[in-house]
Order: sequence, then C-alpha cells, then structure tokens
Amino acid sequence: MASDPVTYRGIVIASVPYKEKDSMLSVLTRDDGMVKICAKGTQKPGSRNSAASVPFAVLDIVCTVSHGFNYLKEVSVVESNSGILSSLDAMAVAGHISRVLNFSVFQSELSAEAYELTAYALYAMSAGFASARAVFAAFNWRYLSIAGLTGPDDRTVLCSFSVRSVLDTYVTCDMKKLFVLKISPDLVDELYDLTLSVLSERFEYQFPDPCRFVM
Repeated sequence: MASDPVTYRGIVIASVPYKEKDSMLSVLTRDDGMVKICAKGTQKPGSRNSAASVPFAVLDIVCTVSHGFNYLKEVSVVESNSGILSSLDAMAVAGHISRVLNFSVFQSELSAEAYELTAYALYAMSAGFASARAVFAAFNWRYLSIAGLTGPDDRTVLCSFSVRSVLDTYVTCDMKKLFVLKISPDLVDELYDLTLSVLSERFEYQFPDPCRFVM
C-alpha cells in the first residue's frame, strides 16, 4: 500500500540503468543520508523525469513509497552542475566523490556535512572556480575530518610545513571558501597524492586515482 508522498532535496550521486527503461538512483540528502530511488521511464526519449538520471545534479524529488521502496513521482532541477560534463578531469573527480560517498555514507549523522561538502565541491568544478585536482584534495581531507579520521601519522607529521598548513586549513576553513583557496599547482599535486593515500588507508579500501588515465 502506498503512503503519502515524500520530498527530498538531494544530489544524484549515481544513476544506474534498471530494467529496460528505468533508473535506480543513489541520492545524497542532508537529513536522511543516502536514499535509493527507482525512477521509472527515465531512459525513455522525452521522459519528463529524465533530469533525475543525470549524475551530480542537485534536485528536488517527490517520491511515493510503496512496500518500503521509493518511486520517483516528480523532479525539479535546483542546480544541474552540467559544467562537470565538459571536463574529463572534473568527471573523473566527481566519480571519485560518488565512490567515496557510496562506500561510506550509511548513517544520517554524517550526511548533513557530507551533503554540504559535496554540493560545494561539485559546483566549484562545474563553475570552474577550482581545478578538479584541487577539489579532489580538499574534498578528501575535509571528508576525512567529517568522519573523524584526520589523526596524525608519519605521512602528515613528516610532510612540509606548507602541506601541513593547507591540511589544517582544509579542516578549519568555512565550507563556502574551501574550494576557492589559492594553492600553487605543485602543492596541489602533492596534496592530491597525499590525501588519496591517507583516504585509502583510513577507510581500508584502495580508492583508485581518478585522474591517472585522463590526458
């Protein structure tokens, strides 16, 4: 039996084709963590709900709930983040963000900060405010901080003062300013490698380098 409609504002973290013409969405919400939504007909040409199947967009979604499953009823676009699709680096880093969130956001106590961080990261890449590699490093370290996993180890204690200073800034900076920090390209490259290494170690999962094969 269907219940009253439920409304979510969320970020489409992943959209996977489901059956012949549908999509299964993973949507990051501020209050409810990662929500799975079945979007019927979104693979059909001209579907009025086709926007729901585009990854990395911020959407307002109205769902009906039947037998414990969410089914998309209506959708409106808040922010398309379509600029990401014009850059291979940005698409690779957005895919990395999706992978991290799908791997680790299970409970709503992390979701509010994770939602805000992800919204700013994706928008910064879409609007061209920051390079994808800079967004990657800042996202990784701030997300580790949100998860309480930025404790010191040999890699961070023995790194240069410049690196330690930026890592501290990543943790304490206002989220609105996090992805517009001015950092030299060489330092960004160092932070890119360091944060990927620490992220993989702390979550005990080898996250691939998203830009490794991007030319």
